[in-house]
Amino acid sequence: MKKKVAIIHGAYLHRRHAGALEPLKEWYDLIGVATRRCALENTQMGFEVRRLLGVSDIIRRIPKLRHRIGWGTDQYLFGFDKALSDIDIFYPGSPTCLFSWQAARLKKKTGARLVLSEVENIPFLDADRWIWKYRRETLDAADAIITATERARSSLIVEGVDPGKITHIPLGVDTKAFSPERKDAEVLKLLGVEPGEKVVLFAGRLIWGKGVFELAYAAKRIIDDPDLRGTRAKFVFLGAGSGEAVLRRRIADMGIGDRVLLKGFIPYEKTPAFYASVDIAVAPSIPTPEWVEQVNSMVVECMSSGAAMVVAMSGGLPDVTGDAALLVAPADHLSLYEAIKDLLLDDAKRKDFGRRARRRALDTLDMNLVARQTADVFESIS
Repeated sequence: MKKKVAIIHGAYLHRRHAGALEPLKEWYDLIGVATRRCALENTQMGFEVRRLLGVSDIIRRIPKLRHRIGWGTDQYLFGFDKALSDIDIFYPGSPTCLFSWQAARLKKKTGARLVLSEVENIPFLDADRWIWKYRRETLDAADAIITATERARSSLIVEGVDPGKITHIPLGVDTKAFSPERKDAEVLKLLGVEPGEKVVLFAGRLIWGKGVFELAYAAKRIIDDPDLRGTRAKFVFLGAGSGEAVLRRRIADMGIGDRVLLKGFIPYEKTPAFYASVDIAVAPSIPTPEWVEQVNSMVVECMSSGAAMVVAMSGGLPDVTGDAALLVAPADHLSLYEAIKDLLLDDAKRKDFGRRARRRALDTLDMNLVARQTADVFESIS
């Protein structure tokens, strides 16, 4: 009989992350654990999902609680012990989330094993919050910890975690779904991109820390550059966020609204075709005192899709891309402009970086490879 592994993501269960663990089904029975309502769409998994009432569900009904209950605290799940008493291995999404502490507590009663997943790369980020006590208890109870980047691993070591407990395994991606072969000009047409136009993509939250304003300023320089008059490029922003209204005003102020398109979110099932159809994907994230880019899913998926990558030297991004991307300084629109211009002017270089991105995805990020490495960790503590 296969052992049961609980993939606990609470309100953040999504096919993009949990779905990449599906190859583990070869060796384990997988059970996803989520709140009744999740923050993101597309929670359909290829394995059983158990839904529990979470604090985040209550906050949805009483929004004023949001300011009194911080991130991590809102991930407490009611009925946890009863629903998950049959689990052999707990694999929760973050040691700061209270569902991880609940797993650590239940482990003591049932004899199950606990493998934590960590992406945070700022040491002691929550040290001044009351939840820190629960994070420390959870880390101490863990049999193993998997970090998505080397920087996340280093941060845990700085916090005093035994390095012998920690294994770095990158975020996995379905390299068959996200493939250059999925290119579809019709998808681009729906987004307002005409045949022959180069596409520069950003996908994510439209907030200052994601570097969207710097990318818009770089777009202005690209559009006005006389060297690029023969190369028509459109900048497509996918996503939403608190900075969207101001970003729209800045784009209008610069007079580039016909070439810089804010298109909101597209359904997840359409992203493979769109990512395969873009020429350059950009992740211009900017570090802040309370957040540094961890693992950017768009970067992983666009790499697998064969896009040429331009990413900021911020947080875990260089760990993910290695030498398969042009690295630029964060919060520097001039560096962004120069890197994007370089790739737009040099077709051979752009295509080479696209091939390098695809090769790195196949060699290090493929979800089957990642699943096998994860299973090795599970087996080492069973």
